[in-house]
Parts: sequence; structure tokens; C-alpha cells
Amino acid sequence: MVDYPKTNVYHEKDSADGFAFLGLANFYSGKNYSQEAIEIINRKYTLNAENKFKISDKTLSKEANYIYTLWACFKFFSIINDQTNVAEIMERVALIGCYPQNCLMRYSDEECRIVVPNATTACIEILSELDPTGTPIKKMIEALSLAQRDDGNFNYYLLDENAENIEREFRVEDCYHIAMMVFQLKNSLSYLSGDLQKKAEQIIDKLKVAYHNGCPLCGGKKFCHGSIGWGAPMSLLAGLKIDESKQIAEFELKNNSNFRVRSMCAYALKYHEILNEKA
Repeated sequence: MVDYPKTNVYHEKDSADGFAFLGLANFYSGKNYSQEAIEIINRKYTLNAENKFKISDKTLSKEANYIYTLWACFKFFSIINDQTNVAEIMERVALIGCYPQNCLMRYSDEECRIVVPNATTACIEILSELDPTGTPIKKMIEALSLAQRDDGNFNYYLLDENAENIEREFRVEDCYHIAMMVFQLKNSLSYLSGDLQKKAEQIIDKLKVAYHNGCPLCGGKKFCHGSIGWGAPMSLLAGLKIDESKQIAEFELKNNSNFRVRSMCAYALKYHEILNEKA
């Protein structure tokens, strides 16, 4: 059992995504998930807190929509076949939209002037389920392929004040987010076909190389725990370093103080168990 948050470290009480991951875990475990649905809706499917980006000196409001949290909530409401909330989430995804100059997904509907690569894979997974042959997903996969570095990673870019041109690159994806991108794209493959599916597979293969080369933001460590411990559950979901990821996720589920981490661990472990049963 994953207790609800009593503190608000890393927005564990504010954000909807922890409740989405717990709802997914409960769904796959055959448990009641109705309260998680209520908690998600009460938080309007998003971070539900003011958020400051130091690199761009932008502060987004409590009402801002973020593709990452919408992705987690979409997964939950889609799997329980709640089309009313899926439609509400898709309206918010449309508000975020893409950068017209490169077709990469924006991070939020309030401009933060940062191009975050994993925002695009989150949207690709959503669109693959709803419109796998449409123009938007084709453009996104092509844009992602063009943006991928030779080492398999992706650059983050700071945009100018008008969010029209790249001012500079300032970091790459860490292993936690690389694993998340692999998971999102793998989930898309069964909906894609032909050249689009092949291109997504190629992106995944290169991402896996980047993952196994070690985390560039952690001094090249071969296993990245993420900022508070969500590296292991996301690696397990992606099917990367499975034995090590599973062992750490089991420990974090019982011992990590953060609700978002424990919820993700509960989901990852149950998801992994179901995959093994099907194998």
C-alpha cells in the first residue's frame, strides 16, 4: 500500500502525476482506483503549483499545463477507458502545441523558453494511441530523429525572449529521462507502422546506447537514480538494467519518503510483473 503524501517535497502533494502512477498500479493490481481519479481531477491533471525556471528566469503559474503530467494522467484515464477525462486532457495538450520552427513539443502552455526533448516523446505516445497516422505525429517523430545527437542523447535548448530562435544549448537528457523516452516510444510502436515505426525503433536503439554509456549529468555513472529516486522505476518500465532496477525499485517502494517515487515504483513493479506473466 502506498500512503498519500504528508509532505510536499518535489511537489509530491501538489502534482497529479503521483496519483496517476498509483492509479495505474491499483488498476493493474485489481484494486480500487476511484480515489486516485478524484485526486487527479482536483489537481487539474498537472503540477498544480507555481514553478520557476532559473535558466530562463521564467515563472509559470499554478494553472500551467505540462505535457509530462498530462502524459501520466492520460495513461491512467485511457487504461480505465474514461473518455471524458481523456478528452479534457487532449484539450490541454492542444493548448501546449509544438514549436512551429522545429515541430518539437513545447514543455508547457505557458512559455518557459526551454526546448525539452522528452516533452516530444510524451506527446508521441499520446498521439500514437489516438491518431497514429496523422500529420502531427509524423512531424514529431521526424523532428525527434533530426534532433537526436550521434551519441543517442538530445540537447536541451534555451530560446530567445520571443521563443523563436535558439539562444544556446545548456544540457542533455539524464538517464532517468532517457529511460522515460525509451518507455514512451516503446509504447508507441504497436500503434505505428511502416517507415514511422522503423524511425521510432531507430531512435529507441540510439537512446539505449546513450543510456548504457552512463549518465552525463552524474559524472558518467552507469546507473542514475534521478533527483530523488525515480531512475530505477523508470528504467524498469523501459526494460533497462532490469535486475538492478527491480531491486532498487522494491527498496524505494518501501523506504523512499517521496510519494511520487513510491507511486512510480508501485506502477513499475506491477507493470513488470504483468509483462513477465505474458512472456
